[in-house]
Amino acid sequence: QGEATGGEIVYPESGGEYPDSTQVSWEVNCTEVVYFQLTANDVEACCDFIDINHAHGTHRVVQGSPFGPLQGPLTVVFTSDYAVNGSGFTLRWSCGTPLLDANVTTPE
Repeated sequence: QGEATGGEIVYPESGGEYPDSTQVSWEVNCTEVVYFQLTANDVEACCDFIDINHAHGTHRVVQGSPFGPLQGPLTVVFTSDYAVNGSGFTLRWSCGTPLLDANVTTPE
């Protein structure tokens, strides 16, 4: 089985709102550099965060244009506080190939 060339992290997977006081993480394993784009984002702007931990530090993810490259290994971490929850986020990633500026959605 070969290495993934890209994908999406969708949280929460089951739909609905994400829970209070939670921390979840995902590993992104690529032998090449990795590019990301946040394509849907409904998290509490002040207090709930999507971070990417990498060899040289931490990158806080914000809505907008694609970003990268980041060198692996990488861990994507979502942390929520004790109140005000949203429907979550979708974070696209690609190994070695920059992402084009895709349709980006924000909650109404």
